[in-house]
Amino acid sequence: MQFRTVSSLDGDQLDAVIVPVFKEGTASDSTPDDLKELAQWVARESGPGKLFSTNTHLTRNGDAGLRLVVVAAGRKDDFDVQRAWQVVSAGVKALWQSTARRVAIVTETHKLDNDTAVASAVEGVLYAMWRPEAYRTGEDERKLPPLEEVLLLSTEFAEGGDYAQAISRGEAVGTAVNWA
Repeated sequence: MQFRTVSSLDGDQLDAVIVPVFKEGTASDSTPDDLKELAQWVARESGPGKLFSTNTHLTRNGDAGLRLVVVAAGRKDDFDVQRAWQVVSAGVKALWQSTARRVAIVTETHKLDNDTAVASAVEGVLYAMWRPEAYRTGEDERKLPPLEEVLLLSTEFAEGGDYAQAISRGEAVGTAVNWA
C-alpha cells in the first residue's frame, strides 16, 4: 500500500473518499467543494450519528462510481491526534467488504500540524487493515479492501511538500501496534 499527500483531487480516479463531518454539521475545510455539500447533506439526512459512525453514499466520478464515506467526527474543537486516526480507521472499516483500490482521505488540520495529521491518518488506515482472524468463521468475514494507494488530502499541504518522514512514522507506529 502506498501513501501520498495531495492538496487537491483534480484528475484523480478514485474508488472512495473518506470525509470527516463534525457535530456542528460542517465537513473538514480540506474537503473538495464538489463533495463538501454532499458530505454535509449525507450527515444531515442520516441524523445525529454516534461518534465514528459512518454513512456511505454512492456518487459519480467520471464514468465510474465513487463511494463517499462520511464519518461522524464529534465536535471540531475536540479533534485531536487520537480522534484523527479513529475517524480514518472508521472510514476504512466501512470499506472492508468493498473492492476499493484507490482511496482519498480528507485530513483535518484545524488543531493538528500537517505532519501530525499525515502520520495519524496513516496510522488509522493501518489499524483498520488488521482483523482478528482467530474468531472469524467465514471467508467473506475476513475480506479487506485491496487498497493499493491512499491519498491524504489537505488544502494546507504545500504542493510538492515532503511528508515522507510523517508517512514513515505513521507506517512504523501502525505496523508496530498491529503486530503487538
